[in-house]
Amino acid sequence: MRDISNLSPREWKAIAAQAEDEEDLALAATALDHLLKQNARDDILLARLFRVYSNGGQRQKALQLAESAFADGVRGRRLTSMYILSDFTSYNLPNCLDDIEAKLALFRHNPAVEGRAAMAYAWHGDVDRALDHARVAIARADEAATADMIRLMLARRVYQLSHRDAADRICRMGRQSPDLRPAILFDRLLVRTGNVANDATTRQLFRQLLAMDDFPRRTELVAQHIDFRWRLNGPSPALLDEIDQHLASGPRQDIIPLTLMKLSMAMQLGDEALALRTLRSHPELARKASACLPVARLLRDHGTGTDAPVDPEVAAYASLYDELADSEAVLRKRLGNPDVTCAVVGNSSCEIGRGHGAQIDAHDEVVRFNRFDTSPPFDRDYGSRTTVLVRVGNDRPEIGIDMAPNTLVLISSASILYRGRAWRAALRMRDEGHQLCVFPQRFQTQLSKMLVGSPSSGLSFVHLLKALRGTLHREDFFGFAFVDQIGSQAKSAHYFEAAKPSAMHQWDRELEIFNAMFDDETIWA
Repeated sequence: MRDISNLSPREWKAIAAQAEDEEDLALAATALDHLLKQNARDDILLARLFRVYSNGGQRQKALQLAESAFADGVRGRRLTSMYILSDFTSYNLPNCLDDIEAKLALFRHNPAVEGRAAMAYAWHGDVDRALDHARVAIARADEAATADMIRLMLARRVYQLSHRDAADRICRMGRQSPDLRPAILFDRLLVRTGNVANDATTRQLFRQLLAMDDFPRRTELVAQHIDFRWRLNGPSPALLDEIDQHLASGPRQDIIPLTLMKLSMAMQLGDEALALRTLRSHPELARKASACLPVARLLRDHGTGTDAPVDPEVAAYASLYDELADSEAVLRKRLGNPDVTCAVVGNSSCEIGRGHGAQIDAHDEVVRFNRFDTSPPFDRDYGSRTTVLVRVGNDRPEIGIDMAPNTLVLISSASILYRGRAWRAALRMRDEGHQLCVFPQRFQTQLSKMLVGSPSSGLSFVHLLKALRGTLHREDFFGFAFVDQIGSQAKSAHYFEAAKPSAMHQWDRELEIFNAMFDDETIWA
């Protein structure tokens, strides 16, 4: 065994990076802790260790790390953001108020603690109190950039908790000058695009900002416009033209995000030659291979443009691209046969007390979504088997751990193969022997147009299964209620924990479409 007692900081950095990449959380924590002994105020190291503790289920240890840093006067932007969102990302918002109130007394007017309090009170419906804490958090930020980060972060999540007017008010906090109106409009837009709100307000904000030729963040604005339309309507030559028109105008800002979009969309549209020309004219895009799978595919198949061999990691991401690009064939083979019984289990609490667990487990395939709980006593009503997991398209490692061998993992989000930027968790699951797929674009686009918005993962899968099989039977679907989580008598969005529904979905309309899918007269793509 290697002696690690006398390693240099450089060696510890290498160990930490490799351990994080391989998700060896214990070793990553050890390495980062050693590095922090050399510089206890390093915001990047603190944030990395916070993330490692959180991903390892050591939430309290992560909070204590941040609070110790705050007590020492550390106000780092990364650590502040992770602390504010800690209850949101750990699904602990229903249970954190006592701890927050104690920390508010201990860290008076600390922007991170005030921001965390704003999140919690918004979840509990105390909007006025949430706005008070948001106002203090923004005002007490040490730098304008930190205030901007806190403002947008809180507005996005408050909007997601269905407090839309409050989100708009947060976007305006601390911005009294008329010169800041474009910045307010842009934050309001980012809040809505982040929640996929395809409504009149979103479209008006796009029109207002795109009409401002001197808008200082124009490249970012154009990227937002393209990504929003891409997600809801799919790729198109018109979106490629919009990218080219902006690039031709000689923008002064960083154009890497837009050129990366151009390359990815060209690949999705089947124009590999255009994608390769884009890569060759912007060789810096090669550094995005782990974040953009089309780049990895191009590098593997066409080389780097130099004599350098293709990196093994790039080849691994390229092979992941190949696997995901074949998703429709895999899904048809695995799920398209109507003789293979399939139970689809949503997370609504409507199944509690019905005792359908054994009926669910008797199906050949059992589909579940994101986070769920099949331990006693939930197994009696929701079953214990899982053969298909539909999960969000981010890199959260706790979603999909300890799955049975050869589980089919369907990554949810429109055009995720081309728009996605986080693939480490997917690569890990593939290497563990699971079968990975993404939603075929045309099914997702059709459903988005029906909703005039972004569909939930549950409805997306039901729509896909209808398209693959033609006929669905209502008795094979469990834990789907849609509207029981909204309104004055709302229940929890999850049967296994207290959870608010996402505001980005149109639950009433989703219920209408869900019910229509059991009508054999309906024609589906």
